[in-house]
Amino acid sequence: MAQKVAAMDLRIATAAAGQIDNVSQFCRDHRISRQTFYKWRSRFSQEGLAGLEERS
Repeated sequence: MAQKVAAMDLRIATAAAGQIDNVSQFCRDHRISRQTFYKWRSRFSQEGLAGLEERS
């Protein structure tokens, strides 16, 4: 099964999205799931930019 890969700039925007009022709308606009949004945000808060690097 092919995995959808997002650009690093989207990951950074997602991780730094503390100021986003409507997470659902942000996710629809960027075509990611809310689960992915919160996963990236959590990784960023725990590991910084290194947490946003692609993982296998």
